[in-house]
Amino acid sequence: MLINRFETSEPVLQATVEVESGTAKAVAKFHEDMGDYAVDDPAFLKVLKAPGAHRLIVTILAGATEVWRHDIEI
Repeated sequence: MLINRFETSEPVLQATVEVESGTAKAVAKFHEDMGDYAVDDPAFLKVLKAPGAHRLIVTILAGATEVWRHDIEI
């Protein structure tokens, strides 16, 4: 995932990013070389590989005060 601030399109780097789907939860690790975040937890990825739609809740904590929570379906 590439995460940018809406107002400025400035990239959000070094944030804490958690992704949930049902009861499964994983941390998306930050890759400094590309400035992106990715989940590599095998149990979480197994949930997403199951047939059907999956509701994802992405929680982003950037700095001490900025928190965003996004609800998407894939």
